[in-house]
Amino acid sequence: MATTSAPLTNCPTCGVKLHRTDLSLCAYCAAPLRMGASTAAPDDETQRLFAKIQNHPSFAAAMTWTPLEPEVDAKATRLAAWGWMFVALAVAFCVGAAFMDKGGYIGRWPVLVAVLWIAISIFLLAGAVTVRGNAKHATILRRPARVLDRRSRTELSEKLGATTYYFQLRCSDGSEGEFRFTGRGTLYEPPTVGASGIAYTRGDTLIEFKRF
Repeated sequence: MATTSAPLTNCPTCGVKLHRTDLSLCAYCAAPLRMGASTAAPDDETQRLFAKIQNHPSFAAAMTWTPLEPEVDAKATRLAAWGWMFVALAVAFCVGAAFMDKGGYIGRWPVLVAVLWIAISIFLLAGAVTVRGNAKHATILRRPARVLDRRSRTELSEKLGATTYYFQLRCSDGSEGEFRFTGRGTLYEPPTVGASGIAYTRGDTLIEFKRF
Protein backbone atom coordinates (compact mmCIF):
# COMPACT_ATOMS: atom_id res chain seq x y z
CA MET A 1 0.00 0.00 0.00
CA ALA A 2 1.38 3.39 -0.95
CA THR A 3 2.15 5.76 1.87
CA THR A 4 1.95 9.54 1.79
CA SER A 5 4.72 11.47 3.51
CA ALA A 6 3.74 14.16 5.95
CA PRO A 7 3.89 17.71 4.58
CA LEU A 8 7.01 19.68 5.42
CA THR A 9 6.47 22.47 7.92
CA ASN A 10 10.09 23.66 7.96
CA CYS A 11 12.79 23.79 5.32
CA PRO A 12 15.22 20.89 5.89
CA THR A 13 18.11 23.12 4.75
CA CYS A 14 17.64 26.46 6.51
CA GLY A 15 14.99 25.46 9.06
CA VAL A 16 12.68 28.38 8.32
CA LYS A 17 8.95 27.78 8.74
CA LEU A 18 7.26 27.15 5.40
CA HIS A 19 4.09 29.06 4.62
CA ARG A 20 3.37 26.87 1.59
CA THR A 21 4.14 23.17 1.61
CA ASP A 22 3.24 22.42 -2.01
CA LEU A 23 6.28 24.10 -3.58
CA SER A 24 9.49 22.47 -4.75
CA LEU A 25 11.79 25.31 -3.66
CA CYS A 26 12.22 26.98 -0.29
CA ALA A 27 11.38 30.67 -0.59
CA TYR A 28 14.02 31.55 2.00
CA CYS A 29 17.13 29.68 0.81
CA ALA A 30 16.02 28.40 -2.64
CA ALA A 31 16.93 24.82 -1.66
CA PRO A 32 14.89 21.92 -3.13
CA LEU A 33 12.23 20.76 -0.71
CA ARG A 34 10.89 17.46 -1.98
CA MET A 35 10.81 15.52 -5.19
CA GLY A 36 7.43 15.69 -6.84
CA ALA A 37 6.36 18.95 -5.26
CA SER A 38 4.96 21.56 -7.57
CA THR A 39 6.33 24.93 -8.48
CA ALA A 40 3.81 27.74 -8.43
CA ALA A 41 3.74 29.15 -11.94
CA PRO A 42 3.31 32.94 -11.92
CA ASP A 43 0.29 34.18 -13.83
CA ASP A 44 0.68 35.97 -17.16
CA GLU A 45 0.75 39.45 -15.63
CA THR A 46 3.41 38.46 -13.10
CA GLN A 47 5.44 36.78 -15.83
CA ARG A 48 5.34 39.98 -17.87
CA LEU A 49 6.46 41.99 -14.84
CA PHE A 50 9.37 39.63 -14.21
CA ALA A 51 10.39 39.79 -17.87
CA LYS A 52 10.23 43.58 -17.75
CA ILE A 53 12.48 43.62 -14.68
CA GLN A 54 15.02 41.27 -16.25
CA ASN A 55 15.14 43.40 -19.41
CA HIS A 56 15.60 46.64 -17.46
CA PRO A 57 18.96 48.40 -18.10
CA SER A 58 19.65 48.49 -14.34
CA PHE A 59 18.88 44.80 -13.75
CA ALA A 60 22.48 43.52 -14.01
CA ALA A 61 23.79 46.15 -11.59
CA ALA A 62 20.92 45.53 -9.16
CA MET A 63 21.70 41.81 -9.09
CA THR A 64 25.25 42.50 -7.91
CA TRP A 65 24.38 45.28 -5.42
CA THR A 66 24.57 44.39 -1.72
CA PRO A 67 22.27 46.39 0.59
CA LEU A 68 23.23 47.04 4.20
CA GLU A 69 20.73 46.10 6.86
CA PRO A 70 19.70 49.11 9.03
CA GLU A 71 19.96 46.99 12.20
CA VAL A 72 23.50 45.97 11.27
CA ASP A 73 24.48 49.54 10.44
CA ALA A 74 22.98 50.80 13.72
CA LYS A 75 24.89 48.17 15.73
CA ALA A 76 28.16 48.95 13.97
CA THR A 77 27.61 52.69 14.49
CA ARG A 78 27.02 52.18 18.22
CA LEU A 79 30.19 50.08 18.56
CA ALA A 80 32.23 52.69 16.67
CA ALA A 81 30.80 55.53 18.78
CA TRP A 82 31.74 53.76 22.02
CA GLY A 83 35.18 53.01 20.60
CA TRP A 84 35.94 56.63 19.76
CA MET A 85 34.56 57.70 23.12
CA PHE A 86 37.14 55.51 24.90
CA VAL A 87 39.89 56.99 22.68
CA ALA A 88 38.80 60.48 23.70
CA LEU A 89 38.69 59.47 27.37
CA ALA A 90 42.20 58.02 27.21
CA VAL A 91 43.63 61.15 25.60
CA ALA A 92 41.79 63.47 28.00
CA PHE A 93 42.90 61.40 30.99
CA CYS A 94 46.56 61.53 29.95
CA VAL A 95 46.41 65.28 29.25
CA GLY A 96 44.69 65.86 32.59
CA ALA A 97 47.27 63.77 34.47
CA ALA A 98 50.13 65.67 32.81
CA PHE A 99 48.47 69.01 33.59
CA MET A 100 47.99 68.11 37.24
CA ASP A 101 51.69 67.25 37.58
CA LYS A 102 53.78 70.41 37.62
CA GLY A 103 56.59 68.73 35.76
CA GLY A 104 54.32 67.44 33.02
CA TYR A 105 55.11 63.85 33.98
CA ILE A 106 52.46 61.21 33.51
CA GLY A 107 52.58 58.58 36.22
CA ARG A 108 52.47 54.82 35.79
CA TRP A 109 48.83 54.34 36.78
CA PRO A 110 47.42 56.99 34.43
CA VAL A 111 49.34 55.36 31.58
CA LEU A 112 47.99 51.92 32.49
CA VAL A 113 44.43 53.26 32.61
CA ALA A 114 44.90 55.00 29.28
CA VAL A 115 46.32 51.83 27.70
CA LEU A 116 43.34 49.84 29.00
CA TRP A 117 40.89 52.32 27.50
CA ILE A 118 42.77 52.32 24.20
CA ALA A 119 42.60 48.49 24.16
CA ILE A 120 38.85 48.63 24.78
CA SER A 121 38.46 51.19 21.97
CA ILE A 122 40.41 48.99 19.54
CA PHE A 123 38.19 46.03 20.45
CA LEU A 124 35.02 48.08 19.87
CA LEU A 125 36.21 49.61 16.59
CA ALA A 126 37.30 46.21 15.32
CA GLY A 127 33.88 44.86 16.29
CA ALA A 128 32.19 47.56 14.20
CA VAL A 129 34.31 46.65 11.17
CA THR A 130 33.62 42.93 11.71
CA VAL A 131 29.85 43.43 12.00
CA ARG A 132 29.73 45.37 8.73
CA GLY A 133 32.09 42.93 7.00
CA ASN A 134 30.12 39.85 8.06
CA ALA A 135 26.86 41.40 6.87
CA LYS A 136 28.40 42.41 3.55
CA HIS A 137 29.70 38.91 2.81
CA ALA A 138 26.70 36.96 4.16
CA THR A 139 24.62 35.07 1.61
CA ILE A 140 21.81 37.16 0.17
CA LEU A 141 19.25 35.93 -2.34
CA ARG A 142 18.51 38.41 -5.12
CA ARG A 143 15.37 37.60 -7.10
CA PRO A 144 12.72 39.41 -9.11
CA ALA A 145 9.60 39.34 -6.95
CA ARG A 146 6.10 40.68 -6.63
CA VAL A 147 4.31 41.69 -3.42
CA LEU A 148 1.16 39.60 -2.99
CA ASP A 149 0.19 40.82 0.46
CA ARG A 150 1.41 43.17 3.20
CA ARG A 151 0.64 43.53 6.87
CA SER A 152 2.35 45.40 9.67
CA ARG A 153 2.76 45.56 13.43
CA THR A 154 3.61 48.85 15.15
CA GLU A 155 5.02 49.35 18.63
CA LEU A 156 4.73 52.58 20.60
CA SER A 157 8.27 53.73 19.94
CA GLU A 158 10.00 56.36 17.82
CA LYS A 159 13.16 54.28 17.48
CA LEU A 160 14.30 52.34 14.44
CA GLY A 161 12.17 49.26 13.98
CA ALA A 162 9.03 50.56 15.68
CA THR A 163 7.03 49.13 12.76
CA THR A 164 7.60 45.63 11.43
CA TYR A 165 6.16 44.71 8.03
CA TYR A 166 5.39 41.23 6.76
CA PHE A 167 5.39 40.78 3.00
CA GLN A 168 4.06 37.79 1.09
CA LEU A 169 6.31 37.58 -1.96
CA ARG A 170 6.07 35.56 -5.16
CA CYS A 171 9.57 35.13 -6.61
CA SER A 172 10.61 34.49 -10.18
CA ASP A 173 11.87 30.99 -9.31
CA GLY A 174 8.30 29.97 -8.43
CA SER A 175 8.81 30.05 -4.65
CA GLU A 176 6.54 31.99 -2.36
CA GLY A 177 6.83 33.00 1.29
CA GLU A 178 6.34 35.62 3.98
CA PHE A 179 9.29 37.88 4.81
CA ARG A 180 9.85 40.23 7.74
CA PHE A 181 10.96 43.80 7.06
CA THR A 182 11.94 46.33 9.74
CA GLY A 183 10.44 49.79 9.23
CA ARG A 184 12.80 52.70 8.61
CA GLY A 185 10.79 55.68 9.72
CA THR A 186 8.29 57.97 8.08
CA LEU A 187 10.63 58.99 5.25
CA TYR A 188 10.83 55.45 3.89
CA GLU A 189 7.84 54.18 1.94
CA PRO A 190 7.67 50.36 1.98
CA PRO A 191 6.46 48.57 -1.16
CA THR A 192 2.72 48.21 -1.57
CA VAL A 193 0.67 45.22 -2.63
CA GLY A 194 1.26 44.56 -6.32
CA ALA A 195 4.67 46.23 -6.37
CA SER A 196 7.34 44.45 -8.39
CA GLY A 197 11.11 44.65 -8.22
CA ILE A 198 14.13 42.80 -6.91
CA ALA A 199 13.87 41.33 -3.42
CA TYR A 200 17.04 41.03 -1.35
CA THR A 201 16.42 38.40 1.29
CA ARG A 202 18.35 36.46 3.91
CA GLY A 203 16.33 33.68 5.50
CA ASP A 204 12.89 35.06 6.34
CA THR A 205 14.17 38.66 6.42
CA LEU A 206 13.56 41.08 3.58
CA ILE A 207 16.63 43.33 3.62
CA GLU A 208 15.65 45.56 0.71
CA PHE A 209 13.15 45.74 -2.12
CA LYS A 210 14.34 47.68 -5.17
CA ARG A 211 11.28 48.64 -7.16
CA PHE A 212 11.30 48.60 -10.97
